[in-house]
Amino acid sequence: MPVVSVSMPERLVERLDEFVENHGYSGRSELLRRSSRRLLSESDDVEPRRLAGVVTVGYRYGTGEVEREVAALRREFEQTVTASRHVHVAGCCVDVLVVEGERPELAALVRRGRSIEGVGSVDGSFAVLEPR
Repeated sequence: MPVVSVSMPERLVERLDEFVENHGYSGRSELLRRSSRRLLSESDDVEPRRLAGVVTVGYRYGTGEVEREVAALRREFEQTVTASRHVHVAGCCVDVLVVEGERPELAALVRRGRSIEGVGSVDGSFAVLEPR
């Protein structure tokens, strides 16, 4: 397997090491491989399948412009977002979007959410919808 060198701030490396230890990974490499696979799978257009899932968008409470941008994101993807909920948790805003669509459009929604300045995190979890 090829070796890849990555420069990171010391605090990020410390957090990775804590995560590795607390979640049973064999080391940094395993964690980074799994994380990379997950990130890349979000935009894999291998097979057009219908997916359903949840996209979670988190940002700091009291940032009205960010909240407006997230609302615009919901409108932009209104054919994909079937339901949404906005809640406040620990001083943060969390928007939970229930989504349905094909992988490329869900990946586009996640990418668009991550491009909003001030958004702290965007995460998606999807399942394949199989016809009965």
